[in-house]
Amino acid sequence: MSSQPSGGGGQLAAIPGGFRNATAGTREALDAIKRRTDIPPATLLEHQASHALMLAAQLSELKQFYEWSRPIDPAEIRVYMVAEMEVLWTVLETVHGDIQRLYLSSVDSLQQLPLEFAKQSQTGVTGVTKSCRAGTRAVRAAWDALSPAETTPERHETRAETRDKAVDTLDEVAKQLRALADALSQVSVLSRQSDTA
Repeated sequence: MSSQPSGGGGQLAAIPGGFRNATAGTREALDAIKRRTDIPPATLLEHQASHALMLAAQLSELKQFYEWSRPIDPAEIRVYMVAEMEVLWTVLETVHGDIQRLYLSSVDSLQQLPLEFAKQSQTGVTGVTKSCRAGTRAVRAAWDALSPAETTPERHETRAETRDKAVDTLDEVAKQLRALADALSQVSVLSRQSDTA
């Protein structure tokens, strides 16, 4: 995923697929681990932490892209910003989908873990879920601001502000993913220690 200034909507359209491709390695490894029944909980937690860190890294890179993002023709700024929000929505949906499918069900199924370990993992998952939801709410607000076709200086300012607020949620989601990865790594270490005690 490039963080260089955008040359138009074509590069925007490629971002969701690029995001999924960039995070496919850790996603597929985690999928494979989840399908096995002979894997210690600590190993699953380690793979979950790795995927969370990969998602966070790609979101941070996407945030850099948005900081430079612009249409080729300034007259197309409204249409371009709508496309930006569509991409942001899709990426947030991908992150939220991974959390629902690869984390929530796993936390519930880690019966071997002491209760306090499972709770620590669940807290991290909840933080990411809430930040994703806040991001999609910000995207909807930006869409509302972008929906009228007419342009005035005041409306343009409002559009820019709501667009920037939506983009800024990428930082919060990435922050929560890193916190989740840290929590999972800590729980993994504690789990291995309890296994050898």
